[in-house]
Amino acid sequence: YMHSGYPIMIHSTSVPELLNPKGARTQGIWGITHELGHNQQCSPWEFPPHTTECTCNLWSVYVHEEVLGVNRAKAHPDMTPEKRKSRTEDYAKGGRNLDTWRIWTALETYMQ
Repeated sequence: YMHSGYPIMIHSTSVPELLNPKGARTQGIWGITHELGHNQQCSPWEFPPHTTECTCNLWSVYVHEEVLGVNRAKAHPDMTPEKRKSRTEDYAKGGRNLDTWRIWTALETYMQ
């Protein structure tokens, strides 16, 4: 879908979304902000392999809420309060296994 780095690479089908500021300010643009977030990651924050796809989403949340004015729950369906609560509870009930502490579950740790 997309690739972070220098240069950032995206499929041509994603270009209209990137060039639509109204859509970005109403619906969000999680995909590209996620990829740009990879460029913001710093090794002291990381706990590979568990956080590679997690901490880049800190950038996604920040950009959506502080720059675009889009609530995180609207920007990505996995960021709704219900899903966040359910995910956290399931992780705790499941024994808090490090093998399942990835992407969205790990993001909850950083979001606190």
